[in-house]
Amino acid sequence: MKSKCGFRSKAPQQRSAEHEKRMRDDTRAILRRVAEIPCGCIATYSQIAWLAGLPGRARLVGRVLASLPAQIIEVFPAETLAASPSASAAVRGRAQFNAAGIVFKDLQACPWHRVINAKGKLSLPINSAAYLEQRRRLCEERVLFRKERIDLRRYQWRTLNESP
Repeated sequence: MKSKCGFRSKAPQQRSAEHEKRMRDDTRAILRRVAEIPCGCIATYSQIAWLAGLPGRARLVGRVLASLPAQIIEVFPAETLAASPSASAAVRGRAQFNAAGIVFKDLQACPWHRVINAKGKLSLPINSAAYLEQRRRLCEERVLFRKERIDLRRYQWRTLNESP
């Protein structure tokens, strides 16, 4: 089919069930790793991708985090919440599953704000509402900015599975 400018337009790609399952699994792995970042620490998009078993997929991490609804507050793997004896029945009753099988509950914030770029900067447009919210949350956790940067050597989350 030709478009107005004479080029053939591609037919919309049909996503297979296998592709959708892989995307759900990737999203689940990313959100699990983001949920593990401790207060007062930050991680880079590429670090989260590597820890989630998706090396080289830092942009996917950004897309997953950008797609989180604003009202999502805390992220838990579904099986962890279901198996946890410490999770009260009230919490389980309020839990909602998203497409990736991750449980979100409404008690504390999903630590999306702890993920920044490899330069130590926030990836949002400066002075946008989201940028100011991310910066405010990090400052509340006593993460210091020098101009618009965060010192990765001081604040970067270190794990036993250190990325290369």
